[in-house]
Amino acid sequence: GALVGAIIIKPRTGRFNPKDDDAPDRFDPHNLAFVVIGTFILWFGWYGFNCGSTLAFSDVGTATQAALVAMNTTISAATGGITLFILRLFRRQGKYDLAGMCNGILVGLVSVCAGVGDVMPWGALILGLLGAICHEIASITLEKLQVDDPLDAFAVHGAGGMIGLVMRPILDRTGAKGEMLGWNIVGLLVISAWSGVLSAAVFGIFRLLGKLRISEEEEEKGSDMMAQQLYRTTTMQKEVST
Repeated sequence: GALVGAIIIKPRTGRFNPKDDDAPDRFDPHNLAFVVIGTFILWFGWYGFNCGSTLAFSDVGTATQAALVAMNTTISAATGGITLFILRLFRRQGKYDLAGMCNGILVGLVSVCAGVGDVMPWGALILGLLGAICHEIASITLEKLQVDDPLDAFAVHGAGGMIGLVMRPILDRTGAKGEMLGWNIVGLLVISAWSGVLSAAVFGIFRLLGKLRISEEEEEKGSDMMAQQLYRTTTMQKEVST
């Protein structure tokens, strides 16, 4: 869905303008403190629906299962964050990418979901590692194709989810499961087709109606600035009328 939406909406004005040397920097996250806070809120929430998916905590068996889930969630997220941080460090010639590390944490969380209760901790480490690598491959590919995905949503949820779904039967703690792998791949294709077609229909209709993106003027000035101008204008009109 995120990939289809990014393709239909098209890039933000100036995002891939080769004549503008400052273009890449202009589209970096502007408030990294909020990015980090949001990442940790999501990470904390992940324990709720991952560990909570055991649906019980009343005996040793379910408590041990929930503990395994919590461990795997932590390991995959931490591994994804560190791996993507290192990858970006080399890719950006020694420049630290905090937002990239946050996305690495998220892709680690996403990639472990399919098998969080069915893999050993070393499997969670592999999932976090592969999730970060797939994220970077997807992110670079979309950038080369000039598909503007501002949050790397497809790289996190699409690429991370796909690798997690494929690797879950391979890393199963009771042994690899070939039949499950086949059905997981079928499910991956069906889900991609279903969400892609529905997203294309919704985004396409809104694009035809001209309601899919803001104006070029608002892109240039910034949505916050335009909203403040509208507020000031409305307030002044009310003061004049009174």
